[in-house]
Amino acid sequence: PLPLVARDTVLLAYTELPRTRGQASVPKTQVLVLDRATGAQRELMKLSEEFGRAEQLELTSVGTTLWVSGQNGLFVRAKP
Repeated sequence: PLPLVARDTVLLAYTELPRTRGQASVPKTQVLVLDRATGAQRELMKLSEEFGRAEQLELTSVGTTLWVSGQNGLFVRAKP
């Protein structure tokens, strides 16, 4: 998905395909949270397999609440 630009942060979702020989690799989908002003990493959220690949995610921000919805999962994080 496109990056989510919030008031103080930018969120990037991506999927890594680990390199393995002779084994099926499990994709790892993560959401990287960057400081909007400095670009510094604030957080790295590792999502469970039920969310699917990054292309299947929808990122939404309302105030200080982040919604990440995926193939079979929903994650909500609220900051005070």
